[in-house]
Amino acid sequence: MILVEGFKHEEIAKIVLFRDGAGHRPEELVIDRHVIAVASDVSLNLDVALLDINDVGGLADFVVEWMQNQDG
Repeated sequence: MILVEGFKHEEIAKIVLFRDGAGHRPEELVIDRHVIAVASDVSLNLDVALLDINDVGGLADFVVEWMQNQDG
């Protein structure tokens, strides 16, 4: 696993980060078939997993579980 910033249009699995008050609206989120979750500090109505951006343990657990379910 490699953590990077950017690459929102690349065809790789990703977790999108969204913070309220950071200058963007939820409608601007790019949620494509490669987004496995969104980590946020606000409730969002999405078709992917919503993670608490402030819960580091929960984020880590999600990533570990996701990686264990991947082929190869």
